[in-house]
Amino acid sequence: MKSLNSSLEKRIFIFALFSISSFRFSLYGQFFLVEVLLFLYFLSFLVSKMYKGRSSLMDTSTVESLKYRKVIVRFFLLLLVSSLVDGFIFEASFTDQIKGFALIFFTLSNFLGITQLTKLNLDLLVSAFCGLAVSGILGFFFQPNDYAKSEVWKFGFSYSLSYLVILFLIQKNRFKFLRYQYFLLAFGFFAIAMGTRSLGSCIVVTGGVILYASRTPKKTSSDMQRVGFNRLLAVAIIVAIFATLINSFYGIAAKEGYFGEKLKGEYLIQSRGDYGPIVGGRVEPFIALVAILNSPILGYGYGADSTVQIYEKADNFFQLHNYDINLADIQRKNEGNIPQHSYLLNFWISYGICGLFFWMYFLKTNFRLVITEIYLARPIMPLFVFVSVLTGWNIFFSPYGAGVRIEFALILSLTEAVISSRRIKVAQ
Repeated sequence: MKSLNSSLEKRIFIFALFSISSFRFSLYGQFFLVEVLLFLYFLSFLVSKMYKGRSSLMDTSTVESLKYRKVIVRFFLLLLVSSLVDGFIFEASFTDQIKGFALIFFTLSNFLGITQLTKLNLDLLVSAFCGLAVSGILGFFFQPNDYAKSEVWKFGFSYSLSYLVILFLIQKNRFKFLRYQYFLLAFGFFAIAMGTRSLGSCIVVTGGVILYASRTPKKTSSDMQRVGFNRLLAVAIIVAIFATLINSFYGIAAKEGYFGEKLKGEYLIQSRGDYGPIVGGRVEPFIALVAILNSPILGYGYGADSTVQIYEKADNFFQLHNYDINLADIQRKNEGNIPQHSYLLNFWISYGICGLFFWMYFLKTNFRLVITEIYLARPIMPLFVFVSVLTGWNIFFSPYGAGVRIEFALILSLTEAVISSRRIKVAQ
């Protein structure tokens, strides 16, 4: 690939590259043009290194970011091995084995390709996120999926516009001004009112963190080498308060019908049981949890079929706690597979306990980095807080499909760039 000398040219090139992230083709599952290009780029980089002689593949990394990258790569290699082993043990179909292997392989190759392409430059990564956001809008018009056609805001524009709002705020440090902080909070509540409760809640939490960060004394990297318990506790309390307020706001508004009769009916059904909408609104992860308790070490392999016993146990739980759940409809929607709707459970069921350990490592590392980034108050802070909060939610309550591979690879690269730019120790 021809070298790009101008910083502006690099940013334009990377923006253009990621603006086609939504364009895909089918071959034993979904594959994206961008990730094929990233794989070819990284492959050409490896060949170039081998031709010139053995040297580090991570020349731009600091010691700490290099440690982080090594841990991520080792985890993904273990997941690839687990994919093959589980596929053999559970006699998965050839298609399922390809899909399970590709999910991990392309996430890893995307991460390595992005990291080498951007050289951990935060400005270039911001351009990549901007391109990713624009690609979501372009994809809706040129290659929409069935979900986007049926729910335009939720699956068509909400994620893209949320990213664009955050990216707008980090330009010229707009997020430090009170009017923009209120604008972000207002946009979060707007997203909730439009039916994207989890996304809107993550935006509101991000806005609350920015409000808090803008009113705390700025510290240096050397001050933040160790995150104290008091700081952890303070941010945890803030997040808990905002989560409670958001839940109360949505519950009251939904019951009164302010979001429309459809959302009112959905909320009343979901909140009918003993644990409210946290269970009623996220049924699939609890069914998957029942399944994983029966095979916590090996999991079941990618695309595993559910069993009658799994649904019987789940049905007993829902009935015991007064939930009226149509399990037959859920089984039909998941085509007989174990329903997951959770990054963590997806990996745990598909690749065994190594999948659980990976997400625990990610949460531990990013949560610690978020806390320190709040007190450093750097320009990248709002974007990093937003993707960390959003991914934290998705780890427990969203499916890890093919479309996540590029976004999550960008988040991994951003995390490494944050580590590299301030040389702070990460979890091992």
